[in-house]
Amino acid sequence: MFVVFDIGTSRLKVSAFSATGQLLGQVTKRHSQHVEKEFSWQDTREWWSNACTGFANLMQENALDQKAIRGFSVCGRAGAGVFVDKSGQVIAEPWSDARHRPLLRGLREQYPAAPTYGLTLISKYQWLKQNQPAICDDIRHCLHAKDFLLYKLTGIGMTDPSSGPDGLAWFDQACADPELLPTPALPWTIAGELTNAAAGELGCPSGIPVAVGAHDGICANTGCAMINEADYALTLGTHAVCRTMTVTNHGAAERFYCFPPDRHAYGGNNWHIGSTLTWMLTTLADLPAELSAGELGSFNEAMVNTKPDPDLLFLPYLGGQTIPEKRALGSGSFQGLSLNTDCNQMLLAVFRGCAFSIYRTYQALSGITGDADRIGLTGGGIVFTPWLQLLSNLFQKEMILTDSGVEGRGAAIFCAVALGDFRDVFEAAPAMQPESTIIQPEQLDELCAEQFETFSRLSSQT
Repeated sequence: MFVVFDIGTSRLKVSAFSATGQLLGQVTKRHSQHVEKEFSWQDTREWWSNACTGFANLMQENALDQKAIRGFSVCGRAGAGVFVDKSGQVIAEPWSDARHRPLLRGLREQYPAAPTYGLTLISKYQWLKQNQPAICDDIRHCLHAKDFLLYKLTGIGMTDPSSGPDGLAWFDQACADPELLPTPALPWTIAGELTNAAAGELGCPSGIPVAVGAHDGICANTGCAMINEADYALTLGTHAVCRTMTVTNHGAAERFYCFPPDRHAYGGNNWHIGSTLTWMLTTLADLPAELSAGELGSFNEAMVNTKPDPDLLFLPYLGGQTIPEKRALGSGSFQGLSLNTDCNQMLLAVFRGCAFSIYRTYQALSGITGDADRIGLTGGGIVFTPWLQLLSNLFQKEMILTDSGVEGRGAAIFCAVALGDFRDVFEAAPAMQPESTIIQPEQLDELCAEQFETFSRLSSQT
């Protein structure tokens, strides 16, 4: 059994997988977001507390035996910076506001070929040096979010190429002491063993191997075995991300990071699509952000039975956009609202607008890397089944749906390879796939096709 800690923008998942990739159980814990004036951050003490309680809940709720754990692994978002002192204490919490952005822009001009995630971590370190110099002498580790969890588990500062350096060595730069940056290693490397301290807090035996893991995008593609040419993963998370692997380096445009040993990850972000759906649930539908099984079933049924307003469109750019056009935060809107529009029609328009935006991103990406042969679905948004059918109809592609553990499964696959269960990740990924559901595309109805054309025209003009 493999246990994975997957830290995202809004929540942490603790999952267990069998040697064959079966999801044995999963527990989700939401992060608190702290805001004071222009500053916004999360608390790493809560991250670790959620990891410990999530692990305990996972074991208890699913009657899992801790003695069966062969390895831990981690995956998570990049961009967050956690700064740890020589005694292992966090002295600067991970922020999500824009205080470091001017420094990041300067670094991009100074190091144009360097990866964004690596530059983001370094720009946050630079901001601390300029604004809180008293603490900088005490910094021992500059870590990404999932690297912080790895550090808590093993006491080792290590990362993978996709989370920061985009290679097995950090790029040349003169802004941060390389000794402070986490050591790059392949995702399927054993970073170390579970320390006595971590084992005590988790309530399990020490000495269990811990794999390096990877950025959650790499884990998503790996977890649904979409790691070969013309394989795409569509991650419906806090952000909706369309991502593919290719052996050809098509240039910097839309390239995310490397996938060792010889592939490149290309993708496009639809910023805050998942956050937009949460806004839709809580603000328009007056429902909780996390729906119970009964609430979800009723909601999905209502969407299936709702007749769309032919004049209503939703531009889902509440969180901005990067591809195919650049948009600022807060540029979403409804178009064509009338006195005859009801709430369910507005909800359906949100789903359609989000789907239209994702498909336009795919069109732009596939124009660079080629059309998809296979598409795997991942992320929390897979629970909205009518939306998935709409996506399949738009793409006119089969959509392969497994379960909610895809990102964690990718990290578990890396652990299995690190422990020698498979020769490499290309053998392990298909071997550890659970039973999947295939969503077959239906003919796109005339109104939806017309609305997509209007949506594309409005979006390109905005």
